[in-house]
Amino acid sequence: MIVGFLTLTMWAFTDIDTFEMTEEPPGRLEVIGYAGSERVFTFQKWKINKLEWTAGDFENIDIEILIDCKSLHHDWKDLKKSIRKKKDYFYVSKFPTATASVTSAKKTGDGTYKADMVLSLKGITKNVPITFNVTGTGTAEDPYKVTGAGELNRRKFDFYGNGPKNKVPVKFDITLP
Repeated sequence: MIVGFLTLTMWAFTDIDTFEMTEEPPGRLEVIGYAGSERVFTFQKWKINKLEWTAGDFENIDIEILIDCKSLHHDWKDLKKSIRKKKDYFYVSKFPTATASVTSAKKTGDGTYKADMVLSLKGITKNVPITFNVTGTGTAEDPYKVTGAGELNRRKFDFYGNGPKNKVPVKFDITLP
């Protein structure tokens, strides 16, 4: 049926219900799942938990994102509820958060990079190859904007519900502070 997600670090918090968001997320995180047809799911609550880098040097970036899995959103309420709660999908009562981290990237062109994102989801940590583009100058008027994508195999994160596709596209856009 669904699911994948982008996580940039190696933590799987199982002892907290949810984390407190003090501001809007700095972008959009989405997964494309299948339930008879393509379905777009977004995470409404997430934050940059750690960011270490020298402005403009994306090859040496160290970023960690914390994701509130309970904030998974889809317009079809029954599907959203089922995906969040079932053990063979997100199982948010046991795994309320996920993390994604990238500790380095390789420049592949002008403003383009590839990296291995370390995703911790449902207590499982795996590398997910991603590619991303960076635009902007890093000023307050023109901040760095990172847009990218990857694809994960949902079976590697114990997503075993019905669904025709094992490969789940993940897309993101992040405005760096």
